Amino acid sequence: MPVMTNRRQIWQGTLALIVGIVASLRHATAAPTSVNLQCVTNDGADPQRHFALNFTPGNNGWSQSEPGSTSDIFKTKSGNYVTVANTTSIRKSDPANTVVAVLRNFNPSTAGQGDSGNDGKALETARIFQWNVDLIIP
Repeated sequence: MPVMTNRRQIWQGTLALIVGIVASLRHATAAPTSVNLQCVTNDGADPQRHFALNFTPGNNGWSQSEPGSTSDIFKTKSGNYVTVANTTSIRKSDPANTVVAVLRNFNPSTAGQGDSGNDGKALETARIFQWNVDLIIP
């Protein structure tokens, strides 16, 4: 009987290990709750403008804020987004889902701390900006 008990314990231990690994992998690959970008215009227009973009992958939402609540870069302050081929299109929440900005080589669901780009395009104001992933909330 001791041999059967040991086998059962080995199988139970192995099963518990596999379940733990699967749970860890799911957690490691889960989309973050929130991704914050710090941005600055780089299109040569003076003065440079600093602003923030925040993405919430759980609901494909985004919001934008500029110092002093201005609208120098974005006229639209929030909406939804879609990511295709690692390019994120930021859209208004209107019936046409009008695209208001584009970020190449950025996916909020897989972004990493320190990821960056220098060719973000704010289509409402024709401004170009660079961005850097500043904060990720798991």
